[in-house]
Amino acid sequence: HPKYEETIQDYDIAVFRVDPPFEMSETTAAIELPPNCDKELRTEWASIAGWGAVPTQEDDNDVTSKNLKYAMVPRTPSADCIDNYKAVYRVTPRHICYGYQDGGADTCKVISPDYSLIKKNHLISQIF
Repeated sequence: HPKYEETIQDYDIAVFRVDPPFEMSETTAAIELPPNCDKELRTEWASIAGWGAVPTQEDDNDVTSKNLKYAMVPRTPSADCIDNYKAVYRVTPRHICYGYQDGGADTCKVISPDYSLIKKNHLISQIF
């Protein structure tokens, strides 16, 4: 994104056009992008997906997952998000905070995705 700011992870989103198009299958699926409506994004639960760091069995080092990971997480108050991330990122009004206060589910610690759920429940960028 042209306004991406690495220091605060603001505008951390990209859309790619591919040619030739991907062949859709059981392991390749399109998602619906949310409409340009702020209210639509502020739901109580959100779908998250990504290729996060996963622990290895051999040692304490993490590796990037080879499989897309997916979880449903609840929305958290912005004030909690600002407090929890103040040492790492400046949370802006464009950030929407979802997750568990005590940790537990994130894109590093979940099973492979249910593509029908991902398509039905819009993915949201910039989740802390």
